Amino acid sequence: LYGANVTDRDELARTKLLTATLYRRYGQHARAIAVLAELVERYREQPTAELAANLLLDSMIRTQQYDQ
Repeated sequence: LYGANVTDRDELARTKLLTATLYRRYGQHARAIAVLAELVERYREQPTAELAANLLLDSMIRTQQYDQ
């Protein structure tokens, strides 16, 4: 649903990061983890990937997902 109408790769990565940030802000870490993991995997060359990786690790720590 998020990013459905975005065609530019940089813009799509930023949109996904914004979506994940909103999920995190409202305590929806499981949803944020899914979006952030996708962002890190598919858009690793984008400038937002490093921030996404850090937020992904933080969300995993907050949900006590240490083994993944």
